[in-house]
Amino acid sequence: MPRVRPPRSDAGQVHLLGTAVKTATGDSAQNRSYLPAGLLTQISAFLGDSQQNGTTHPGHATLLARRAALEGKVTQETADALTAEDILDTHIRDYIIVLARRTFRMKHSAAVLDFHQIDHAGTVPAISSREDRRTFARQLIAGDPAAIQAGFPPMANPSAVELDAALQAATREAEEIIPADRELQAILELIRASRPRATELAQEVIDELRHATRKLEPGTARDIMRSYGITFETLEGESPELGDVPATPAAPAGS
Repeated sequence: MPRVRPPRSDAGQVHLLGTAVKTATGDSAQNRSYLPAGLLTQISAFLGDSQQNGTTHPGHATLLARRAALEGKVTQETADALTAEDILDTHIRDYIIVLARRTFRMKHSAAVLDFHQIDHAGTVPAISSREDRRTFARQLIAGDPAAIQAGFPPMANPSAVELDAALQAATREAEEIIPADRELQAILELIRASRPRATELAQEVIDELRHATRKLEPGTARDIMRSYGITFETLEGESPELGDVPATPAAPAGS
């Protein structure tokens, strides 16, 4: 016989609780009641936002929606930052390669390489970290005006100005991740704090529905419970009904 499968994720819990309130409202209009009014009030208060002293406190459903939005934002900001780092990396490598080739081609003094802190072979240094990348960029940018003052032509393709712009863009993109990530971490803490209550309410819904439908024919009872958002799982060898899922090992609630 199919057995109740308690929701195992934050989204699953919210789905069950929200569906329970919605279905109970419809049943109430038809003078049917399977869940206590007090429980429904608690669920609505838990899921919905509340006002206290003029401040809005987000409900559990709002927290999950905000988490999803912030996770998307952090992902996008991280991708933008990585792209900016790649662009900066390309500018650094191009700058060194072009400067070295120009020096050899025009037979300039190797002093121009010294101004940029590049070895006389024009070797592109290994860049193993973000800070390394910024350090190399800054030393190249600083080397250009020093070389110009010594009589060497300014760098081009890329210029020091273009390299600096790439450096500023990479720095800015990296910094933009921080506030979104901080907000995400704060939301995750609020969700962690409220998750036990979500689990408790979901189990109360299951228990109350089991009790309310205990005298009904099993198939009818399961149909009613499914309408309240409850999922059933079937064991090996059983024929699943619509909406049932195969039995799997239990896992803690989470995202």
